[in-house]
Parts: sequence; C-alpha cells; structure tokens
Amino acid sequence: MNIRSLILQNFEQAAITEDLATRKALLNFVIVGGGSTGVELAGAIAELKDHILPKDYQDLTPSDMQIYLLEGSSRVLPTMSAESSKKAARFLNKLGVLVHCNTFVKAQLLICHRRHRYCRESPGRCDAATLDHDWRCTTHQTL
Repeated sequence: MNIRSLILQNFEQAAITEDLATRKALLNFVIVGGGSTGVELAGAIAELKDHILPKDYQDLTPSDMQIYLLEGSSRVLPTMSAESSKKAARFLNKLGVLVHCNTFVKAQLLICHRRHRYCRESPGRCDAATLDHDWRCTTHQTL
C-alpha cells in the first residue's frame, strides 16, 4: 500500500468537497505508535503538510490539517535514549505534529480504500467517523 498516494488522494478529495466535516476528516491523520516507524511517518506527513499542501492545493491551508501521533508509553522512541526521545518530540512539535504519550487506542476504525469508515464494534458505516477532543469516535463513542 502506498501511503503517500493515499494521503495525496485525501488532499484531492478535501480540495473538491464543499462539506467542511468531510474536509476535516480527510485532513485528520492519526498515527498509532511512537516508535521509529511512527515518528518517521508523522514527520513525512508533516513535510507534505508544509511543502506540498500549500504549493499544489491552494484551496487548502496547512492549518486545516491535523497530524496526531499516539504513543502508549511515556515518550516517543521508547527504545532509544531519553535524549533522542526529547529531540524527536521537539522536532515533531516544530513540524506541528500533536504528540500524545500515555495514550492507548481502545477501538479501531477500519478504513477501506474507498474511504468508508467503520467502527470495529459497530458494523454500520460511520458517517462522521472523526475523533473528538477526548479521542472518541463521535458517531459511536467507541474510542
């Protein structure tokens, strides 16, 4: 699966939709796991936000996009030194990534290639499967 292509498809859809809730959902990225892969992915998405979004999608602004990195332990890069973790967290914050440590995902949203969102606990389609500020699915309150 080419994650970059999927992100760019989200940008395309967000640029043409007139529904603000749909646009927000398309530009809301949540990465679970603050190990090396999660940190690298969060940084790469933030680079797309800062460099590709304003240049190629002028109808969208970087402030429309949110990137969340969730880590279950007390710091990102928990297998590395404390100093490396601090530097990575500072770097991600400068890029605009919202890092949440000591945060666990209780349920998963399944997202298929056609962007239909499903809560694992509820087989029905979530029409507004976005996360509220308490990390819950606003449709089914399962997160």
